[in-house]
Amino acid sequence: VVSALVINFITDRPRALAEMCRVARPGATVAGYVWDFAAELSPTGPFRRELKRFGVPVPDLPGTADSSIAALTQLFAAAGFDAITTTAIDVALPYADFDDFWQAQTSSFSPTTKAINAMSDEARAALRVTMSAALPRNPDGSITYSARANAIRALVSDTS
Repeated sequence: VVSALVINFITDRPRALAEMCRVARPGATVAGYVWDFAAELSPTGPFRRELKRFGVPVPDLPGTADSSIAALTQLFAAAGFDAITTTAIDVALPYADFDDFWQAQTSSFSPTTKAINAMSDEARAALRVTMSAALPRNPDGSITYSARANAIRALVSDTS
């Protein structure tokens, strides 16, 4: 069973993981990964940090509390899995320039984008200036920053 960037969206994660453990055959692998929302290391992390600096209420992303490696490990252990292993996957997010970044980050319907869209035009323009200054620039004007996904892998007990 594999869950890529989904575990955090499941409303009742303990129940869902227990069900995965129940239906998978003994010795089967259950694995997944989620963005590290708890550490603000998702692709929207820079925006979320700047919005908070602006005093804009930024709602937690789904599953934030369970996105750290420790929380994922605890969830999987409580569901009855064995041989739990974890790893952090750091990725570089490249953008050609600030406009590329802005368009990619503001074109979805995430809680972060909703907070940005709720701002006045003036506040959004000020955020854009602040955001542009806060991002690391490469000599060619491109932008690259890191995000992290926390991955977990576990086995279904042979005695389940």
